Amino acid sequence: MSEYDPTGHTRNLVLDGAFTDRRVGEHAERVPCRGFRVRWSADEPTVRLVMPAACLDDGDYRAVRYAVLTERASDTDFAPDEQNGSGWVKRG
Repeated sequence: MSEYDPTGHTRNLVLDGAFTDRRVGEHAERVPCRGFRVRWSADEPTVRLVMPAACLDDGDYRAVRYAVLTERASDTDFAPDEQNGSGWVKRG
């Protein structure tokens, strides 16, 4: 997760599980992840997140899926369009 503030301050952390799997009222635990990096570019506009494999199930995983939730004031966008995130993408 990365929270971006245009003044230059960001808050970056890794949480256990996926927000697409949560039920209302459930909260994720923070997971230590040495090497997790986030780069925001307002000019592009893009964000790049780099997470070492060891931070995801100790590197013992076969596939990942992704989802993006962006919020600006009262505007919220979700990608991809499916509410459960992307399909599974095989590792390597």
